[in-house]
Amino acid sequence: MASSLAAEQDLLNKAIKQEKSASGGFSFFGGKQEKYEKAVEMYRTAANAYRVKLTSIDDPETISLAVSQGGSALESAARICTENLEEPLDAVNIYNEAFKLYHEVQPEKAAVMLEQAIQKQKQLGRWRPAATNTESLATHYQQVLGNNAKAIEAYKDTLKCYKQDPAPALENKITLALSDLQALEGDYRSAIEGYETAADKAQNNNLLAWNIKNYLFQAGICHLATGDMVATSRAFDEWRSKYAQFTSAREFQLLNDLKEAVEGGDQDQFADRLYQFDQMQKLNKWQTTVLLRIKEKIESQDEDFS
Repeated sequence: MASSLAAEQDLLNKAIKQEKSASGGFSFFGGKQEKYEKAVEMYRTAANAYRVKLTSIDDPETISLAVSQGGSALESAARICTENLEEPLDAVNIYNEAFKLYHEVQPEKAAVMLEQAIQKQKQLGRWRPAATNTESLATHYQQVLGNNAKAIEAYKDTLKCYKQDPAPALENKITLALSDLQALEGDYRSAIEGYETAADKAQNNNLLAWNIKNYLFQAGICHLATGDMVATSRAFDEWRSKYAQFTSAREFQLLNDLKEAVEGGDQDQFADRLYQFDQMQKLNKWQTTVLLRIKEKIESQDEDFS
């Protein structure tokens, strides 16, 4: 097992030896900077060798070792770039490489690598690349690690980066992704705020105006999920005057029908209206998930009074 990585380990050992020679005393055979630069190059070469090796092995233990050793090599290279060569941009690129290497086998370590890259990008004022990386981090937390709380933090951080270097379309995309996740985590009011913000911005953008219906539909579902029918009615009334085009949409009619069912505690009416709508226009996974929660809440209230 270890012998199958002997060549790669040899490259890593040589890189370690090169770094030690750079950290030693005065040398007649080249300055420290050149030696550190060579060490970085050798560490990256070793990491690449491990990466290539991963394409030809299938033993889980060997794969884990190759990822660990290759990732360690990249971490060493990034450390030298930061501490000895004062090349933070190079360190960022190397941390991004380490993230990709660790991604599936050691996802927690992968997140740490991306966080290191983001921290340096912020220090350098490179807000747009930092935003791209924080979005990747959010996706990683959500899809790979299943940590929605961390994903929400990362999405919020992404929006902060876009405040420093505005990109309206990208910011809107993140706002919606954040709202979707907040709703799934039960933070419906924050989700509503995000959807309504997106709808407001779409009002003044011809390219986005057609999305208003979708944004308000999701916001309306979240309003119903809060269980606060007074606030829900108030919001729907505001939408009638503010978003006139939405009031004639099938989605708005459904929201009003569902509100009536919730207020009446009528789970059959709720289910029937959803079924009729779904026959004409399929609900997506997010919508189905949150609407099912509302239906279950009606059922539980009905059981309490039975």
